[in-house]
Amino acid sequence: TGMSVDQMFREMDRFKRNTWIFFDTETTGLKPGSAQITEIAAVAVNPHGFRESSDILGTFNMKSNFTEETLDIIQKQKELPDEEKEEMKRKRRMSVPEILSMTRHGVKRSEFDKSFKTDEMSLIEGFIDFVESYPNPMLVIQNADFDVPFTVNRYEKYGGDSQRILKLPVLDTKVIIQMFLIPTLKELAGPPTGDRE
Repeated sequence: TGMSVDQMFREMDRFKRNTWIFFDTETTGLKPGSAQITEIAAVAVNPHGFRESSDILGTFNMKSNFTEETLDIIQKQKELPDEEKEEMKRKRRMSVPEILSMTRHGVKRSEFDKSFKTDEMSLIEGFIDFVESYPNPMLVIQNADFDVPFTVNRYEKYGGDSQRILKLPVLDTKVIIQMFLIPTLKELAGPPTGDRE
């Protein structure tokens, strides 16, 4: 079942006093045990209780250098025989260099390559410090089930206090789409009709 527009705004009203931190991560894969975070970008927004235009309060964008583990994986994947590379493609598994090519990470002479980078722990700490610099922060993200646990896992790997992230309220835009947008579109489309000639 979905939500009406009124129900959605009532749900959002619970967060009108939060600073909304929209954020996204870029990673070298899906498993935090073998993949790393290469970039975090965020925008802090005051929603003004949804009664007027929101204000952008600040932005964060930082990249990390590759860990030794990531460099080893990249080297091994580059050295794979062509047959194994083809097998990865058939299984729809992307190599780390293919994933990175989507964000231009590591592309020589690109703006990305010239931008500031730090180690992964400092990247995550910098992001958390950014979040904590705003009153009553709430994380807003598409597919929070991936980004939040991945970030927590990588932070804990370096000895970070995961409660700094886990204590924050999270609004997953994927849930909003599932609860509001998709049902609304289905309603607007009306009942399915038979084959058209």
